[in-house]
Amino acid sequence: MPGETLLAFLPQEYALMVVLFIVGLTLLVIVGMEGIPHKKLKKPFRIPFLLLSFAIMGMSVFGYLEVRSESKIVKETILETPQITEQPYYPAAKFIKESFDKINSAGNKLDIAEVLPNLYASDISQDIEFWWSIKVKYEIFGCDENIIDVRLQYYNRSDTFFNNKTNESFSRYTLDKIDDKWIVTQTVEITGSGCSQMFP
Repeated sequence: MPGETLLAFLPQEYALMVVLFIVGLTLLVIVGMEGIPHKKLKKPFRIPFLLLSFAIMGMSVFGYLEVRSESKIVKETILETPQITEQPYYPAAKFIKESFDKINSAGNKLDIAEVLPNLYASDISQDIEFWWSIKVKYEIFGCDENIIDVRLQYYNRSDTFFNNKTNESFSRYTLDKIDDKWIVTQTVEITGSGCSQMFP
């Protein structure tokens, strides 16, 4: 049918509006012709049908404008939404984060003594007394699979809400995998990092 061919080329959201407009227009033509062949509309019945035809066409036009407006808003929203660039993800960065989380949540020195040998290689200082006295806020940057930059801010362990920073450091950690586990084998002090931040 010609009508079906027309609707096939229309966007789906406009199809109902077009059908309503055609119905209203057809009704208007019938009223204008005073009915259809062999069946004439008497004058008292023409006015309600005339009003109905205008109402149907008005609804179709209003619906069309409403759908068009919503479609424009959606398109503008899509255009304005910033594209998120995926950053590389390094499991070593997650390992560093989890290690410092364990230090922060340690309940006693034994907890610290368990974390440090799994974090730092044996030739790196593992001062249990120092790590037991502090908690850290961290920023962790992924530079490569085994190169992680770490900014640490130190706070007294009794400072529950991290109010008074006592010191800070910025280091580049080089990690190796031993028995399928990460460990920090080298630390070098740096002044800043140009790598992607993994964990703020």
